[in-house]
Amino acid sequence: MMTSQSTERFVLPIASFESDCDRTVRELCEAVQALYSEIEADAEMPQEVSRRFGLNKNLTWKIGRMLSAGDPVEALAHVPGRAAISILLKAAGEHTSDARLLDRVRDASERVDAMVQSHVGDRATLDLVLDGRDVLSRERLELSRRYLFLGASGVWGVQARTRVFVALLAPAEHDPSLLDITTVNGYHGLRRLQSRGKWPLFRLTSWGKSIEGASSAVTPLDPTQVPGVPHLLSRFSSQELPALEIRASPSGTDYLLGPGPVGNFGSADVFMGQRWPSTSNRFASNLERTGEFGPGISVPSESVLFDLYMHESLGYADRLETLVYGYPRRLGEPTPLELDAPGMLRLPGELTSLDGDLEGIEPPAFPAHDELVAWCFERLGWDRGHFCGRRLTMKYPPLGASVGVRFPLEDPPR
Repeated sequence: MMTSQSTERFVLPIASFESDCDRTVRELCEAVQALYSEIEADAEMPQEVSRRFGLNKNLTWKIGRMLSAGDPVEALAHVPGRAAISILLKAAGEHTSDARLLDRVRDASERVDAMVQSHVGDRATLDLVLDGRDVLSRERLELSRRYLFLGASGVWGVQARTRVFVALLAPAEHDPSLLDITTVNGYHGLRRLQSRGKWPLFRLTSWGKSIEGASSAVTPLDPTQVPGVPHLLSRFSSQELPALEIRASPSGTDYLLGPGPVGNFGSADVFMGQRWPSTSNRFASNLERTGEFGPGISVPSESVLFDLYMHESLGYADRLETLVYGYPRRLGEPTPLELDAPGMLRLPGELTSLDGDLEGIEPPAFPAHDELVAWCFERLGWDRGHFCGRRLTMKYPPLGASVGVRFPLEDPPR
């Protein structure tokens, strides 16, 4: 059935993305809903609409999602492209003689396209804009973070399946105003995509140099050391280690991944463990009001897995806030206290309690993670039952960011 063709060009005045999106997408949804009513198509039954009108089921599914969305911005993510709208109108034209309904859908679709072109340029950029809209969603910016992971992996020629970090805190045995700190840094499924070049994995730094009575001495967590690779946890690292280069720097000791085979044949797990006895203030002071823990993402990683275990006497567990900080900062410099400070990324780290019944908790991305944690407690001689545990996970953590938690330190006893 022939329909009239619209030749009008839609030029939008300068306005906000939200207001233009609200107006144009609502117009499109109302136009499509009117057309569906005319041809007796049920948007809630996309498979039936696909079968009856000979349409691709992905198209009818998108239309159903668009019409059922809770707001126009959500609906915009499901708006079909121009070619798909033309296919819909051709099929619908066989079931109605009302050309005005068809033109109404076509015109509304063109207005949406004009809105997208005006504000962001194209649909690919629109996907990135929509990816970051829902601040509270676990999947916020996951598409963008995945693109960043893939791009960084290709550019830098290295990637890992999981960035692993474990921290254990307890009052120091000989001075309860200080903390004993143990950390495990690791990569699961570390592999090269380019055979040449070197890449930083970890930086081992000293703690507590400015704290009276504190020790800056770091000791290996595993007493059975591999020559040339200090602090290696050989029990949890691959037998065939990749080439590692150890460099001393003013800030500590750097561990670098050296040249090696590409892909799965060079894939490895690499873990380091350190202990800092009596190394950091337990209580707040004029110079230090908060504590922070978390790994830096120096290798493009599919996920980050961070466990923090705090002795029950510390009282930190219920006051943790997650942080993702992407702005370069000097070593030891704390993150800004303001959550809207420059460099603070509003990304959804998932914080899970590890106390009590663990049924329903997603298995860790590193298969030997539970064994690693149990080994740490055994090695330290600490009773897991007296510790509060929290787990922070995130898919595709941004390269160069710090992903962790912050908590207010306790007031000193009077």
